[in-house]
Amino acid sequence: MKLPVQSSAARRWRDAGAWALVALVLLAPLPAGSNRGAVWAFWAMLLGAMAVAHLVAQVFSSSRRPVAWSEWRWLWPLPLTMGYALMQSLPLAGALPVWLLQLPATGAPAPATISLAPAASQLALLRWGAMVLFFVLMRSFCGGQQRRRALGWALFAGVALHALWALAQLRLFGDSHLWGPKLAYAGSATGPFINRSAFAAFMGLGAVLGLALLRERQAPRAIGAAGALLRGLLWLALALVLLAQLVAQSRLALGATLLALALVWQLTARHRMGQAHWVMTAAAIALAMLAFATQGQALLTRGLWIAPDLASRSALYGQLFGMIATRPLTGFGLDGFALAYEQFHRPPVSAAVIWDMAHSTVLAIWVELGLVAGSLLLFMAVAVTRRLIGSLRQGAPLATAALAALLLAALHATLDFSFEVAANQFLLLAIVALGLAPREAAR
Repeated sequence: MKLPVQSSAARRWRDAGAWALVALVLLAPLPAGSNRGAVWAFWAMLLGAMAVAHLVAQVFSSSRRPVAWSEWRWLWPLPLTMGYALMQSLPLAGALPVWLLQLPATGAPAPATISLAPAASQLALLRWGAMVLFFVLMRSFCGGQQRRRALGWALFAGVALHALWALAQLRLFGDSHLWGPKLAYAGSATGPFINRSAFAAFMGLGAVLGLALLRERQAPRAIGAAGALLRGLLWLALALVLLAQLVAQSRLALGATLLALALVWQLTARHRMGQAHWVMTAAAIALAMLAFATQGQALLTRGLWIAPDLASRSALYGQLFGMIATRPLTGFGLDGFALAYEQFHRPPVSAAVIWDMAHSTVLAIWVELGLVAGSLLLFMAVAVTRRLIGSLRQGAPLATAALAALLLAALHATLDFSFEVAANQFLLLAIVALGLAPREAAR
């Protein structure tokens, strides 16, 4: 298929849009990981304005292209899931059999909606819609291989700067946040995030992206000493990101990142690497071992407490499975976990902690949406993975990074909630969008 040539104005618009989205990804961590309603609502308004502008630009463009629906048909589970979540927030519970909407006996009147928090469900749909707009715009703007590679390097450089600032906050500025002293996780690198595990997940995504780009045969090169210096600085930036994750002291994030990095290494092992590459690789490994020996004591200490932590988490997950069994088909409503769990919270899960998060995104989705609607998202994840595996045949480093990022997110989301933080969602979606090269561009 022969594609129409884009006008210079259309190219400038796509360039500007792509770099604006990269800036959004790198700015999103600053306001507490964008894990605040007012912040993600602002991003939603900004993305909505960009989407309208892009639509207008497409309508009036002399070189507009027809929509290739085959490039988007794998998204079919998403509108079904969001449609069901909207139905949960409507007063339709009275039309359903009572056995579908069971709740513990509390004496309170039965709600008129499936969702125990219908307003929260509707606000959650706004957040989901913003993420969908971001992904669609990112994939529409990313263009050909050269632009996608440049965007990937920019994202990696931004994550490295976040790592540098987080280390400076921890070691030089009294272990503080941008807005003042820390209230939690003293002694751990958190960057602008509140939760150390969320920050470590952000670092992990940057690490797999950086390693995939560095392992590419066409990694940035120059002649002589300048080329060696550039490659050395890039490997140093990767080591810096991993060091920041190490001192974040998140056991789960570090383990998931190491597995994701191993996947990148294995998938790129077919490339022939020169002697300089192996020198830099050995230097990076040695630096990582030195960093763990000098900075990993706190993480090792936390490892000694893993048994009681696992016992507490297992008790929580047991109650979550009980919640799923209570409403396996209907769920308790998107973003309704906090209210629903109050009715199931019993010993041995500690009553000294407010459990407003499930500490497992996978289980939270099933609790809130039910097994049917919640599992639709798994079909979409499988479809994305298949398309990325297809892109690997072209030797695309960004497809490798996207696969590794999905592995990291899947492992982390099984046992924690860090990928419910907007900043991590933006970075994950950006990497996946860059990895999903449009087939027309590939041809």
